[in-house]
Amino acid sequence: MSKRVVETRKIKLGDQNYEFRVPKVAGILFALMHIRNLPENEREAYMIYEQVEWLKKGLGEEQWKLIEGRLKDDDDILDFPDLSNSTLGLVGEVAGRPPTSSTAS
Repeated sequence: MSKRVVETRKIKLGDQNYEFRVPKVAGILFALMHIRNLPENEREAYMIYEQVEWLKKGLGEEQWKLIEGRLKDDDDILDFPDLSNSTLGLVGEVAGRPPTSSTAS
């Protein structure tokens, strides 16, 4: 079995750039498929959790701590919609097709 080549990209979250080691997209794609089976009131929280976990994997602990601090800072422009938009955009790029949200169905 061949070992996966890990791609590194620069991503912009809010007004700052970060080094991102692209994790496998399988987990986040499975989450997007699984969300259809959840009650509507649980979908958003589940997707936010899965997106944050995927970003944390790619950013690493040190960078994630910086981002978490920014998210908690009321004066910082970075917020969860920035993370969500970046995650779905990255998944679409890495998977080779535009992302679709199953929450709209």
